[in-house]
Amino acid sequence: MIKYFYLTFSISLIFIFAFSCDKEKEKTGQLTIGVNWVNLNCGSGIAKIYIDNTFVGSTNNVVDTVTQCNQENCLTISKTVGKHSFKVIFKDDCALKTGEIDILADDCNKLFVKF
Repeated sequence: MIKYFYLTFSISLIFIFAFSCDKEKEKTGQLTIGVNWVNLNCGSGIAKIYIDNTFVGSTNNVVDTVTQCNQENCLTISKTVGKHSFKVIFKDDCALKTGEIDILADDCNKLFVKF
């Protein structure tokens, strides 16, 4: 009888601790992406932006640099902390740039892509 009590008590404690612990949220950082394609012979168009092979947005605005998060004419997204691949395609394969970026937690991460 005492064995069953301890067994039941132990299992109850395991469930209480397992389900009552708050899981730490995945940390994220803000990423602002700006694109410049003025040196291309493609004319004007749209730059499509992919992070980890997932489309995250596009821009049809040219910028000279990215100096701050939420910068005008740039795309700003939130991403999980860590290393991510990026791909920017301009005007349906007229030009392509790829690379990697490290996202830092609770930080203003900036990516400037110049063709």
